[in-house]
Amino acid sequence: MRSLSFNPRWRIHVLGRVGKRRLKPPIARSVHITAFHNLARRKKEGEEFIKRLLAVVERTGAKIIMPLRETTTLALIEHRAVLEPVARITPLPTAEAFTTATDKFLLARFMAAQGIPHPQTWDVSEAGSDSLRFPLLVKPRKRGGGNGIVKVGCRRELARVLASPGEDALYLQEFVEGADFGCSVLMEEGRLQAWTVQRGRDRPKPYAPFSILQMKAHAKVLASTTALMTALGWSGVAHIDLRMDRRTGQPLILEINGRYWGSLMASLMTGVNFPDLACRITLGEAVLPPAPAEIRFSRWTQWLGDAMRLRPRAFRSQATDLRFFLNDPMPDVIIWRRMALQWLQSLARAPEASRKRQSGRPAGPGPAMIVT
Repeated sequence: MRSLSFNPRWRIHVLGRVGKRRLKPPIARSVHITAFHNLARRKKEGEEFIKRLLAVVERTGAKIIMPLRETTTLALIEHRAVLEPVARITPLPTAEAFTTATDKFLLARFMAAQGIPHPQTWDVSEAGSDSLRFPLLVKPRKRGGGNGIVKVGCRRELARVLASPGEDALYLQEFVEGADFGCSVLMEEGRLQAWTVQRGRDRPKPYAPFSILQMKAHAKVLASTTALMTALGWSGVAHIDLRMDRRTGQPLILEINGRYWGSLMASLMTGVNFPDLACRITLGEAVLPPAPAEIRFSRWTQWLGDAMRLRPRAFRSQATDLRFFLNDPMPDVIIWRRMALQWLQSLARAPEASRKRQSGRPAGPGPAMIVT
């Protein structure tokens, strides 16, 4: 949304769901969107979503449909034949590639078959195997943002974690010491169209997204990422997480996020506007892959906290997303308000309930953008 606003040719409509107490999603309050269209909650969510989407496309004369969430991407893949005669859809992977990429255990098996370097991985049914190497990570197969990951140092800890309540399907992964990298890509039928590479420098807690990033080309990271996405025959955007193995200097691929990622503004500030490029490719325009600039990026909340504490790193040359917030503050303000309310509500919950792992089951389709 903020990335698309850099090109004045686009008018942005957002389809989403009004939540409990008739609360609209934060994106609905952005100054950059032309209109927000509510999706009614029905039993047949996928079919109702497509029906509503077609109605809004017809009414607005939209040219492009762009998914923002993985569940939305899946709905568009499944109903592509119905949608494409009405409006163009930004590049999408095949159903097979998408299913493989968004299930971290299936992805590990795919990489093993393709000879693509990745940490050693086990199914939970192999928890008693002698091949396990500790410490290792217990990870949900389908959750993102580092949520639900637990590091265990021995079999006793592993047994305790696997025995605890939770609805997530889990798998086990070797813990590898090394630096964290990310590679963001736009692909078209397995061909690389645009990319940025980032190295994580600081994160608020283990496995959470980084708040400080070094945006800089890295040949090995890009080569490993391109090999995987080409093997998948991927179309569309994706963000790939990697760990640089300290022992070998080899980048190991951890997972794929088959959607727009949280550090999209960092990519934008290198000169690579992924949503705009995706829309232009969708319209059949020739796109020259831009060369990303090298920058140090800090989320503005991190930068402000460092400046208030007089930390030296706050006064180094760096880019922040502060101006994006100042130009369009309401989505972030709404998110903070809801987080504060959730925190207050959590204080009133029973202690045993707060210890349970939350379910990682995805919600229904939406939101999505249509561009006129």
